[in-house]
Amino acid sequence: MKNLSIKISTLLKSLPLIHNLLRRIYCIFFPGIRFRTEEKLAHLNQVFVLKIGANDGVLNDPFSDFLMFDTRFRGILVEPIPHYAQMLRDNYSDTNRFKVEESAIFEESTSISMFLVDEEESSRTGQKIEPWLRGVASIDKSHVIKHLSSNLHKYVKEIPVSTLTVPDLLSKYCINHIDLLHIDAEGFDYMILRQFDFEEIHPRVVLFECKHLSPADRIKSKELMESHGYSVYLYETDFLCLN
Repeated sequence: MKNLSIKISTLLKSLPLIHNLLRRIYCIFFPGIRFRTEEKLAHLNQVFVLKIGANDGVLNDPFSDFLMFDTRFRGILVEPIPHYAQMLRDNYSDTNRFKVEESAIFEESTSISMFLVDEEESSRTGQKIEPWLRGVASIDKSHVIKHLSSNLHKYVKEIPVSTLTVPDLLSKYCINHIDLLHIDAEGFDYMILRQFDFEEIHPRVVLFECKHLSPADRIKSKELMESHGYSVYLYETDFLCLN
């Protein structure tokens, strides 16, 4: 059913009115991340967003069009890799509704090494790097390498980045309310999630990647959200949590 709906959706994209109508009907029976989030936030006049691991803010981002084109959305976009953070600023420059924090969220406010695929060096040598590989940048070098064929291992680059804890991030921007929390931290999502005091700040929607979590952290992250009154839905690579 899902594969058939994707094929039909692709064919109908040239007819946007029909495409949107059929998408709405489909989502009533098979609600996805975007539909559930849109439904949860529909009544709000303003939506405060905290996105951790924002990358360029567009590629493989389920909320990019909400953030870019719905003027209710505003907030903080966190991205530690300088090149990606600049892409993020460029992509969102016309909105004037978001601040970019160029830090990694970690267990202490310090500086650490991160690893990524060096697109500049690969381009210089004529090696094509797929854009989606920007999304595998990580504190863990082995996490980056496992996504690459052996001929690309030489393009893995180590860079220093500054870090903030969640409490320090919230304090820096005087954040005491979040409507939409989105975390994509390539296996470190639970480390970030458990730093939030969900009794004090209780986002309406929390989306975080569970694909790269250890089995134990996957269970603990789900239990954490359920203990704070969230309904947790698994969508392929992510947990969507609704209060």
